[in-house]
Amino acid sequence: MADDGGLIVRHTQRHEISVPCRIDVADAHAAAVRFTPVALAQDGRVSGRIVDVSAGGLGVETPVFVPRNTLVRITTIAEQSGQQSPPIDVTLRIKRVIMIDREPTYLLGLSVTGQDDGAAQQIQDWLQSLEGGRHA
Repeated sequence: MADDGGLIVRHTQRHEISVPCRIDVADAHAAAVRFTPVALAQDGRVSGRIVDVSAGGLGVETPVFVPRNTLVRITTIAEQSGQQSPPIDVTLRIKRVIMIDREPTYLLGLSVTGQDDGAAQQIQDWLQSLEGGRHA
């Protein structure tokens, strides 16, 4: 492995996409992180949009702040996105939260946790299907 000089560098390529999703707090953090009813969509979950995907995780934009290190479940909404690829339903850890707009809009940097729920494989399969037909 090349010397990175102590810098934090990206290890996988990011692919820009635009796919609607829903965000739920995973059971492990459900008691600590709760959303107000105003923040929830009609189905009782937080709305979001997956804006990038890599083998290491996802980038998701959402109007709701979610604390770093929270475990969240991300589910794609195939019927709204028109996607032909299989839907994903993965549990990931929030590693980064950046407010990117005053509306507000937050960019969540989500990472595969290493827990064996198949998240890494689902994302890898999804990446392969997206490469066959880009979704934006």
